[in-house]
Amino acid sequence: MANVFITPADVTREALPRLANNLVMAGLVERTFEKSLTGKKIGDTISVRKPVKFQTVQGPALQVQDIGETSVNLTITNQAHVDMEWDMSMQTLAIEEVAERFIGPAMETLANSIDLSLTGLFSSVYNEVGVPGVPAATFAAANAVAQRMDDEGVPQRDRHLVMSSTGYNSLLPAFIGSYVKDVAMPAYKGIVPTVTGFAGIYMDQNVQAQTTGLLGGTPLVFSAGQTGSSIVTNGWTPSITGLLNKGDVITFAGVYAVNPVSLQRRTALRNFVVTATVNSDSSGNCIIPVYPPITLAGAGAIANPYTTCSASPANGAAVVVLSGTTGQYTEKNIAFHRSAFGFACVPLDLPPQTEASQMDYLGLSIRALQAYDIRTDRNVLRLDILYGSTCFYPEMACRLTN
Repeated sequence: MANVFITPADVTREALPRLANNLVMAGLVERTFEKSLTGKKIGDTISVRKPVKFQTVQGPALQVQDIGETSVNLTITNQAHVDMEWDMSMQTLAIEEVAERFIGPAMETLANSIDLSLTGLFSSVYNEVGVPGVPAATFAAANAVAQRMDDEGVPQRDRHLVMSSTGYNSLLPAFIGSYVKDVAMPAYKGIVPTVTGFAGIYMDQNVQAQTTGLLGGTPLVFSAGQTGSSIVTNGWTPSITGLLNKGDVITFAGVYAVNPVSLQRRTALRNFVVTATVNSDSSGNCIIPVYPPITLAGAGAIANPYTTCSASPANGAAVVVLSGTTGQYTEKNIAFHRSAFGFACVPLDLPPQTEASQMDYLGLSIRALQAYDIRTDRNVLRLDILYGSTCFYPEMACRLTN
């Protein structure tokens, strides 16, 4: 009987379930936009509209409100692949053996790349709780995240908390004896019982860390009445390169968070994330780009439904960095609602006159290309995925620092 050789179709059938099983965060985020990206290439973008906000009007008089639509882009930015080759003598191995020896490790690598792109979105998230350098080792630590999400009006369904191995294993003893409502739940990678309103708490080695800027001085807001996405400050140590890093979280004294619907002031200061690394000038001044922008309710009959905070910072208001001390390196676990982040994996084209296969499974798509190298008598296999990720709603996520 003639030898049966491994084909690209055999490879993709084995690869896709293994890729899906190795993903953590990618299985927990919004995936409904993938059909809109069919046929897209790397660099292509779709624009996703965000819900319009309004304020309730009291009394019989008509007060028409402007419709302010906003949107966020999801761009296909990553083509990741694993390439390998083997002697032609191995072409007749059982596909199960090839899957165990080669395809499985390759899928672990690709899954890590996907999860790494998603955990890196922490730098878009502005809410942060916990003490840098102190392990989140108590029930209260997880509950503080849930409370912050409640304050931001995040729906309680479909919340997840993804933690580093350090954070997860520090927190896990706090839940010893907790009730597990479904015996199937441990099938999820690293899940612990449903508590504090989270659908699950997961361990992911790809959780990333933030290195705080070099800081220095006694920073203050320079001039009152500032609004928008850039705040002028002074009092920093002069001429510091990397004063604040992208992803650092800061507060301004007297500037409080508000409920996103009622716009009532909360008891916690509004957190702001620095959106680009900045330096201080020779006089110790620094213009800090922040998100969310400082947007006030206004003095009109109808408050601005997109209000982000209670007031603009006063002249001389203290600037406090929450995310760490000077140059501190701290892991940033991420709590989020499914809608906070988006991920899309789209099919790749099959080149002509090539032994190739492309398959879809659970919203994932992988392409296998195989070719024989006549010079070395070896078979070359390439496995590719094409994907993109983005932060749709940073207000629906919160960082838990270790």
